[in-house]
Amino acid sequence: MFSKTKFVAFISSPQGIFVIIAVFFGLLFLIITPPFQEPDGYEHFMRIYSISEGQLLAENISVPQAVYDLVVNVSPDPLPGNFPNKQSKQALLEQFQQPFNDVTPVEVDFIATSYTSPFAYIPQLIGLMFGRLFNPPAIILFYLARLFNFAVWVLGITLAVKITPIFKWVFVLVALMPMTLFMGASISPDGLLIAACFLWIAKVFQVSFQAERKFVILDGIFLGGLIMLIALLKPGYVALVLLVFFIPKAHFKSSVQRLGLTVLMISFALIPSVLWQLILTNTMGRFSAFNADPAAQLQNVLHAPMSFIGILFTNLFTQSIKYFHSFAGVLGWLDTPLPGYVYILFACALVLVPLFDHTEGIRVPLWCRVSAAVFSLFLMLGLMTGLYISITPLGALDLEGFQGRYLIPFAPLALLIFYNLRISFSRRYLWMVGLFSAFALVVALRVLLTRYYAI
Repeated sequence: MFSKTKFVAFISSPQGIFVIIAVFFGLLFLIITPPFQEPDGYEHFMRIYSISEGQLLAENISVPQAVYDLVVNVSPDPLPGNFPNKQSKQALLEQFQQPFNDVTPVEVDFIATSYTSPFAYIPQLIGLMFGRLFNPPAIILFYLARLFNFAVWVLGITLAVKITPIFKWVFVLVALMPMTLFMGASISPDGLLIAACFLWIAKVFQVSFQAERKFVILDGIFLGGLIMLIALLKPGYVALVLLVFFIPKAHFKSSVQRLGLTVLMISFALIPSVLWQLILTNTMGRFSAFNADPAAQLQNVLHAPMSFIGILFTNLFTQSIKYFHSFAGVLGWLDTPLPGYVYILFACALVLVPLFDHTEGIRVPLWCRVSAAVFSLFLMLGLMTGLYISITPLGALDLEGFQGRYLIPFAPLALLIFYNLRISFSRRYLWMVGLFSAFALVVALRVLLTRYYAI
């Protein structure tokens, strides 16, 4: 039985504080943000509905006229990139009165979501399928998809904070950044990706840094399932599988067990990724809209690797402020920045909290901390490379499509470089991380209300 003592202990713990703040502000984000005002929101919703009807690949698909009408009519004045335009309250409310009667199929094209696996939409799909049992207006299906996606995100992050033996407040800080919470409370599959990566990193921290903890078969099942999910969500992040090398030899029963785990994890990471990419080879026109030629771009990179490295680092340095802004929070369809002081505060917090958030008795070896930083840098460069090859116009010097929010899934790992036991700071004051996060989220809510409703 969940006693009063346990309840008090929970709500005063890092995971409890996360749940309280995330649920309160997340539901407000979910309601206040107009439909489809997350990156590629229109496509995500139509893709989810098409999957619910058995159309697993984003090719030659259709949605009912009622779904298409919602997409077209809910925001009569286009909102993405048009800051002066506001969400029409009348148009929004009218959608709740529109019966889901017209099921005439309408052909639609997907560009940005065509390479996304159907598995990435499992939470949203459950919410939408549940709603379809009652045949509500299409907008109700949209909000149910958002709600179920948000619920899974909250559960995933809560479990990650609970199981990690270190950096609990770091996980909370990153999870409660306006950008992270916004994506978690959206219809985008990025919420599930962030939760899955946080869980993977937290589990690796648990089996690596808890003293005298032996690796058991349930750990392998947990890690294997997570890395397969990550592979199906966004293959670029399967590089996280290499974190298995953080697990000390002493935590295994034998060298054979360690070798077996390594082989299995790499197999679980690569096989789903390769199979999905093979399936996608039959999907037409994925890159035509970007004026990209991946094969030719890859050839250019291989022929002039030093020039390409120069392009990467030039973009990294010249766009670093822009990348950090979209890491901490550029809301809406990436067109709604926060006040400048919020970014400055987060830049400070992302250094100070890792310096102060240590667990007595748990030492993280220097090689682990340095390796985590180097690995995170190479993972970031790998993601940039993938975008350069796949969607950047041939021969372009500016990197297309890279955003700081792509770094959120492995941010707790990158911040491991700051972990130490030397700085004396009472952990009882770290609850202020929650207070700081709540303040930043209040500011973000104000920005959303101004952006979409001029309030």
